[in-house]
This record gives sequence, structure tokens and C-alpha cells, in this order.
Amino acid sequence: MRRSSLRLNVEALETRDVPAALLVGTVLYINGSGGDDTVTVSQVGGNALVTLNSVNSSFALSQVTGVVFNGLGGNDTFTFTLDKAITANGGDGNDTITVNNISRQTDATINGGDGNDTITSMVRRKVTVVGGNGDDTITCLQASYVAITGNGGNDTITCDTTGIAGINGGDGNDTMTISHASSATMNASSGNDIITAAFVGVANIRGETGNDTINVDAYGPIVIEGNSGNDAITFGTPGRATVSGGTEDDNILNVGTGVAAISGGDGDDYIMGGFGYNTINGDTGNDAITGRGIAGDTLRGGNDADALTAAGGPTLFYVDQLDTYIARIGDRVIFARV
Repeated sequence: MRRSSLRLNVEALETRDVPAALLVGTVLYINGSGGDDTVTVSQVGGNALVTLNSVNSSFALSQVTGVVFNGLGGNDTFTFTLDKAITANGGDGNDTITVNNISRQTDATINGGDGNDTITSMVRRKVTVVGGNGDDTITCLQASYVAITGNGGNDTITCDTTGIAGINGGDGNDTMTISHASSATMNASSGNDIITAAFVGVANIRGETGNDTINVDAYGPIVIEGNSGNDAITFGTPGRATVSGGTEDDNILNVGTGVAAISGGDGDDYIMGGFGYNTINGDTGNDAITGRGIAGDTLRGGNDADALTAAGGPTLFYVDQLDTYIARIGDRVIFARV
């Protein structure tokens, strides 16, 4: 008796990510396709309306406590306008993420992922943003607390808030701006960065490596560290300022009226004091130092051949045999022992 043979063919099918909006418990999950997705989340009456690549889904707001968006790959556009907590992950690709809400009851966490992303947040409460690798443009407005990390790439980061703001630019040549914050903390990391803190309260700024440009206008205490690189630092405050240029040749200008302690660090530095009382130490290198304090200054050249000039009130000079100085009647000069 002959038996017929049965042949079984197995064929691998293509794997696809299917875009979907799904409510799991009280969390609304929105997943992209891995391609270029366009997603809009908005409030219509008592519902959250999700439009995913022109397909609409509606969910009762009373059943939703938060939203999670996963763009996966592709150049995604995600626009969110809803008073619910939001976590948005752009994934790979050049994504555009815009998040809005009008209450102070919900937070936002945004991760652009790799790619040149454009991220805009107008959330009023707490916002945490990670740009990911790539040249990102990040804008945060209105929030009471902001934490932004640019990561790799040449990022442009702008934050305007009356609350607490912190920016870490990451690697690359970054441009970072914080305005109106009660407290501003900015860390440039590596690269030639431009750092601006305008009309802020407390300011704590670190230039790190690279040739950085730092501009600080504050009404409270300031701490600025240029660290390595040829840095240009301009600052002003009616409060207390502590500024160090770090290594290499720095240019430091004080335009404020407060009490300032300025250290040039290593390198040939140019330092000009402000109109309050300045204590300036050039440290190592051939430094040029000018004091402009109306009430007077203390100027110390440090090691090497320094040039010290008094252009304000009574000035106390500390000099050695390599230094040159311009003193006037009323100034005091103390010579270092040889």
C-alpha cells in the first residue's frame, strides 16, 4: 500500500508595527507604526479624541489618568492638548513633539530619542525633557519646574519660566537660555557653548570643557565656573557673585553692583570688576585686572607678570616684582616678600 507524502511549507511573514490607541486600566497608550506618524490628542467635550494617521478614537476623560505615546521609528508629529499627565517617546527619527495643558495639576515627561527633534512644552507644572542624540530644538514655557537634558548634538534649548529650571546641554555646541526663573542651574558639558541666564534669581552655571560664552543677569546670588577653555563671561547682580574662569585664557566682565569674588584661574586672563566691591585674583598667568568698585576693590595678580589698575574707590593691591600697577592717592599697595 503506497502512502501519499504530505509536504508542509513554512513561510516567514513580514513583521509590522500596527498603530493603535488602547486604554489599559486608566492609562491611554498610543503606539506609532514605526514609520512617519501624525498623532493628535485633544479634548472634545468629556472625551479624549485621538487622531492617529487620520483614524479617530474617542475615550471618556473620566476613565483616563495619563497618556503614553511611543512613536517608535520614523519622523513623527505628536501634538497633545489635554489636562492629563503625558509621557511622550519620539523614538528614532526627526520628531516634532508639542505638549500643552492649561492646569497646574499634571506633569510631562518627553524623550525625543535619536534624531533632530523639535520639542515644545507649554505645561504649567513639572516638565522633564531629554532630547536624545541629534541636533534638537527644545522650548519649555510656563512650567513651575523644568529639567532638560540635551544629550549629544548641537542643541538649542530655551526655557522661560518663573519657577525652577535646570539644563544640561550634553556633548556638542549648544545654545542654552533660561529667562525669569527663580533658580537657574545650567551645565554646558563638552563643546563650545553659549549660555544665557536672563532676569533670574539664583544662578549656578558651569561651562565645563570648550570655549564657552556665558551671560548672566540675576537679582540674586551667582556662582559661575568657566572650567577649561577660553571662556567669555559677563555677569551682573546686586547680590553676591562667585566667579572662576578656570584654565586657559578667559575674559571676565562684571557689570553688576553687588559684592563679587572673581578668580581668573590658569591662563592669561582679562578681568574687569563691577561697580560694587570686588575681590579679584588673577592666579597663574599674565593677567590684566581692572577694579571699578565705587567703594573700592582688592586686586591680586597672582603668579607671573600681571597688570593691575584701580579705576574706582580706594583699592588694595597685592603685587610682586613682576607686576605693574596703577595706583592713586588713597590706594594701598602690599608687596610680596621675595
